Amino acid sequence: MAPVSPAALVVGKAASGALFGTATGCLVWAVSSLVWGLPLAVGGVVLTVLLGSVTFSLLGVLVSLLVREVFDAMTLSNFFRFPMVFLCGVFAPLAAMTPALRVVASALPLTYTVDALRHLLLDGTGAYFSFGVDMGISAVFAIVLYLAALKLMYDRLEDLI
Repeated sequence: MAPVSPAALVVGKAASGALFGTATGCLVWAVSSLVWGLPLAVGGVVLTVLLGSVTFSLLGVLVSLLVREVFDAMTLSNFFRFPMVFLCGVFAPLAAMTPALRVVASALPLTYTVDALRHLLLDGTGAYFSFGVDMGISAVFAIVLYLAALKLMYDRLEDLI
């Protein structure tokens, strides 16, 4: 790893995942827009997908730093991903959820990405928060996950030395 700094390692790993996620997300969005006639709000959608991809790539980096084996990282990441898919508003809008589930959903980063995409692609149908809140909280999640991953990277390197 030397002479690469831990910060560069976290950024590099997160960037590779984010680029892959952004490319995949934009491809799905483009095909979906053509098939179902969704609006082509290019700038907003790309920015939202990019921010979501950065956030989830950083979550993956953080999870991978918590364990020593790849298998353990996959198992632990499913612990986060599986409930998040069902509670983030993809299948049922937040307004249709019970207040307790809405509180849980508000603690999940995917909620804000989905909500922002509802604003951009469905003219706000089913959106719960404002677009600015969605993007702001998504950015906060990305920053917090980056700082947590960076701290854990420094801690893990000290353990190895």
